Amino acid sequence: MTTETQVIAAQAAQAGRRGRGRGKLGRFAIRLPALVLAILLWQVVATVFDTPFFPPFLDILARFRADWLSGPPSQLFLSDAFITNALPTITRLAAGWLIGVLVGVLIGSLIARLPRVGAALEPLVRFGMSLPAPALLPLAIAFFGLDAGGKIFFIALGAVWPVIVGTAAGLRGADPVAIASARSLTLPAATLFLKVRIPLASPQIMSGLRVSVNAAVLLIIVAELYATTTGIGFMIVNSQRNFDILGTWSGIFLLALLGIVCNGLFVLVERRVMRWQIIPREAQK
Repeated sequence: MTTETQVIAAQAAQAGRRGRGRGKLGRFAIRLPALVLAILLWQVVATVFDTPFFPPFLDILARFRADWLSGPPSQLFLSDAFITNALPTITRLAAGWLIGVLVGVLIGSLIARLPRVGAALEPLVRFGMSLPAPALLPLAIAFFGLDAGGKIFFIALGAVWPVIVGTAAGLRGADPVAIASARSLTLPAATLFLKVRIPLASPQIMSGLRVSVNAAVLLIIVAELYATTTGIGFMIVNSQRNFDILGTWSGIFLLALLGIVCNGLFVLVERRVMRWQIIPREAQK
């Protein structure tokens, strides 16, 4: 690459970053007024109608702080309720999702690399993809009881299928020219798989991971609403049973925040992993 080419590429990448920054600022400028308007509308409607089941937004916000963010500085302002209930939820969610991802990538790789294995497992994968994951909760309880292991198994079982499909599709559809070029370098099989095949398949793998993240968040909510004695879901159900509507809304808000954080973290990781694809697209603009 000549010096002139390097300069042009650097300028294109810098222009892409500036454009992306302006795009983010523009989207924020559009979304912020809509969010503020929705909050104001919520506050006004709840105040005017004064129903106990739809409390004002500011009341929910105050209860949210009291429930989850009223701890001492030594606990990063996290309350005892957060440590007792929210942390177990986050731990179960992370453990179940990671197990589902590891198993899904392994099985998807076997399906893509071994045609006979793929032919044998394809009916099972189709069945798993079509089965509503929440329906498996009674089986998880039967095998593991109400312990954390049952919830982790439940989440992993629901999150594994999109990872299998994404991994298998990505590896099968990898660019054969790029793979042939890498083979000409006489790379070891493990290096070829990890350094060439997996990066080439990463768009489809990341798509499967995104679906699995959303599935995992949904399943931890289902599990804790019906089969637990701790967790955010348990707090929501317990508040509802005690007619503590503000407490119920506080838990719902925390679950919504958990989903937003999970998706935000995934987007950051995705941009990092897929940077090798994002930069060339920006340079072409």
